[in-house]
Amino acid sequence: MARRPLFHVTLLLTALASAGCSGARSLNDLLADPAKYRDRPVTVRGTVAESASVLGNGAYRITDDDQGLWVVTRGGAPRKGARVGATGRLQDGYDLVAF
Repeated sequence: MARRPLFHVTLLLTALASAGCSGARSLNDLLADPAKYRDRPVTVRGTVAESASVLGNGAYRITDDDQGLWVVTRGGAPRKGARVGATGRLQDGYDLVAF
């Protein structure tokens, strides 16, 4: 099975934070220097562009202007268009789909 990096970095969600939380980083900050934030708790805010839930697990793409990243949760995913905050650890993601 081939592996290829995701276009965006994945944020493994550990908890949802309120959209008004302080200390949130912009997605541009995270994507400009992901090594600086890797495996450290980070909070981001944005709008849900895509969303899916399966058997209690969820994944959604959060966007902030033209930047975006995927959030993976052990809970359901918010609806498309929702404004959310997410706190978790930044990790590289891989697409395990063969091509």
